[in-house]
Amino acid sequence: MFDCSRPIDPRLVARAQNLNPKSFQVGSVVYFLKNKKGSSEKMICFGTVIDHYCSEIAIQLYESIDCRFIDEIPVKDYQTPSPWQKLPKGWSWDTKLFEVEFKFTDEMKDRVFDIKDKDNILELIQDNLLVKPSENDHANFRSEVDSKFGWRIVREYDNEWYSDYISLPFYEVYNTYEEAQAELDAILEENRRQAMLTDLEWSIEQIDYNLDKWAYLYSITPEAKKQVRDRLMGLDNLEDVVTRVAGGYIEWKYDRNRRWMRIEV
Repeated sequence: MFDCSRPIDPRLVARAQNLNPKSFQVGSVVYFLKNKKGSSEKMICFGTVIDHYCSEIAIQLYESIDCRFIDEIPVKDYQTPSPWQKLPKGWSWDTKLFEVEFKFTDEMKDRVFDIKDKDNILELIQDNLLVKPSENDHANFRSEVDSKFGWRIVREYDNEWYSDYISLPFYEVYNTYEEAQAELDAILEENRRQAMLTDLEWSIEQIDYNLDKWAYLYSITPEAKKQVRDRLMGLDNLEDVVTRVAGGYIEWKYDRNRRWMRIEV
């Protein structure tokens, strides 16, 4: 049986209060979750705190220095377009004309990167082995072939913008790698659990989530909350019902409709 007096979801409390406790020192290493490029799968990332705002934390981002070389020259120093040169004997369209190599520079030899170790991260930042994204050249390199001039190497850039800074809600920033991993594990487990729900069970969960939010934000009594829930549970085709909190009320509609309807108590 549904218990209208059950504890409010702590996610709602944090988001409703929306007040950054500023518990992380400026300059300290913190962790957060980010979607992998082109995917909804999440990964653990790190940065350093650079500022605090009312509900957000500003974070400086870092990445490894670019270890790519062309002809023994770091890619950041490689001049493109390169001079035109003759196509090699026996050339065909699948001939590999140049190679981008990944090599450790002298200052990187015997250095280890451990994302779980904050001291290690700070040392690598201090030694400029972890740098701001803007300090790296994110170009791709390809060969350009011309029937008159031969071939050369050119740079190309995708449309992605590599920012040095982000801000995140304070409750999405973690003090340790282990805390971030625990949150990632919880998300994966929750995704698996949701996948096992029926459409009706999913709809009821979303209704209860919005009821909790409404009750917390507007100090709704358990009796009033139960009254609204009972009315919602009495709707036909409950698996097609969606709800929202708007203007101090719970509103609902069928997902195929455009009109939202308010429930008053």
